[in-house]
Amino acid sequence: MHAPVSTKDLDSAGFEDDDKRRMHYTALDQESKQFRLITILAGETDSPLECLLSAADLGAGLVPRYETISYCWGDPNSRCSILVNSISLLVPLSAAEALRRVRSPLVPRVVWLDAICINQEDAGEEDIEEALHSVAAILDEATAAEGSFTRLRSEDGTWLYSNTGINAAYSVPALFRLFCIPWFRRLWVLQEAALAKENVCLCGPFEFRLLDVTRVAAWLVYKYYFVDEALRLQCSYAADMNDLVDTQYGYHNTKTGQMAGILYLLDLSQQRLSSLDVDKVYGILGLTISPADSRPRLAITPDYGRSVAEVYREAAWSILRESGDLQILDYVRHWTVGGELQLDAFASWVPKWHRAKDLDEHPNFMSTSFDACLGREMVLSNDDAKGGACLSVEGIRIDRVSQATQRIKADDDVRMKYLDSILDEVGVMVTTPPHKGSLKQAISVTMVAGVDVCYQPTGPEITEAYEAFRNLASKETRRASVSSVDDTHDEDTVQAIHYAEAMYNACMNRTFFVTLHGYFGLGPHFMKEGDVVVILYGLRWPAVLRELKGNQWLFLGTAYVHGLMAGEMIRMKETQRRDATFFCIC
Repeated sequence: MHAPVSTKDLDSAGFEDDDKRRMHYTALDQESKQFRLITILAGETDSPLECLLSAADLGAGLVPRYETISYCWGDPNSRCSILVNSISLLVPLSAAEALRRVRSPLVPRVVWLDAICINQEDAGEEDIEEALHSVAAILDEATAAEGSFTRLRSEDGTWLYSNTGINAAYSVPALFRLFCIPWFRRLWVLQEAALAKENVCLCGPFEFRLLDVTRVAAWLVYKYYFVDEALRLQCSYAADMNDLVDTQYGYHNTKTGQMAGILYLLDLSQQRLSSLDVDKVYGILGLTISPADSRPRLAITPDYGRSVAEVYREAAWSILRESGDLQILDYVRHWTVGGELQLDAFASWVPKWHRAKDLDEHPNFMSTSFDACLGREMVLSNDDAKGGACLSVEGIRIDRVSQATQRIKADDDVRMKYLDSILDEVGVMVTTPPHKGSLKQAISVTMVAGVDVCYQPTGPEITEAYEAFRNLASKETRRASVSSVDDTHDEDTVQAIHYAEAMYNACMNRTFFVTLHGYFGLGPHFMKEGDVVVILYGLRWPAVLRELKGNQWLFLGTAYVHGLMAGEMIRMKETQRRDATFFCIC
């Protein structure tokens, strides 16, 4: 099993002095993609562990045969000594136990093990017998279901959610403990698991297939509305991993037939643990290499002497050139202090991959089914060939924001009543019907950002669901969830509950806004009067910018704007021969 690893110098193990450390960890050749391997010398079960640490070359014509060991890390303070190159080396006890378990009594065995070959933090080992029984039960039910794992995602990659629960008996606490094992959140595990031909996990006395666990995690996410919320959130890391390790049912194999996109990989990286912030980018480089021509689609070279801001900006420019569009802007997540935008050393258009998404700060992604730019290609200014701090892109100015609500948030206990009050506020702000359709229909679609509770494009029935919600929410203060729907509910109640969930998904951590000329929609929660809505060529969604000086702008985020999500403004511009302009985003 072959798995490219980090090529930086490592210091995870404890040596008595620096000279001995250098004897083990000499510098690696980055051009030839060197990495380290451990040869476990043959020995009986109770004999001392003796290993050889050596460098191997992924760039060579013949890559050595080796095995990758995945295991659960133990107490970081529990360490023991093993012999490596005839020198005593202090390593995590769990790593030593993993080496001991796979050691052959007859022949040497060549392996790659992260705790010795790369620098990572230690993590705990759990008793998971009950969790594995639950995994087996859920896996049996999921495998027998019609369509099985092929229906978990839509064509555009959006998770789909089932309207039925899980019948199999399983332990929520045991599964929660399993998915809490830090191994699932470690960044370098993504490469390790995805590039191996097969993954057999060792945890205490147990062996199990990683694929079984990731498939069950994906199934739990699919059963979103019927799974304990804490378990649902915790298993999401393993569920996302499934797309990379499941060659039979993973999204990229069943829907796109292509490798995982770079932005998708970086989004996974952003949510995972690494000791260095630059590894949020470097840690997924091995997954961007095209098998057809061995060309890295993220064309940057690891350099641990550069700042995080420099590395991320270089990665962002590489993505722009590779993709030819501005989709990267939808991955930008800003942080606020007291409701005001927090500025730092990063350009406003560069994602901060070292800061994980904050559920109290950031909204959900919007649907990729929109096409506000009508498929028009990204146009960069000539200066952008240099890859500087500013991004100068062509687009159309729409309008200036005149009003915006406070950030939309809701306590679950009063969700229905709160969302109903937001609609009351919207009704005061918007009184003029759009040029097409009724005002009620426009508001009902806007407040769910154009998609229903299953993240599918809304149809005419969304207005009926909106009306049902307004009737129910005026009487109901508690949170009503999709999982609470059963045969005792009438059709109006079901519609109301579904609308409430869709509105919650769309509005949380966003704000409702209106422009001077009557456009309205949902945008970044920190936008305010005077900000400008634009359409940028190469971006599926309208963008909200804040003007600085000298045609310099801050990128605040993407937005849903009623009547502008299907290229309407581009058609109008081309009919009226309106000129586009360049926006210099800093």
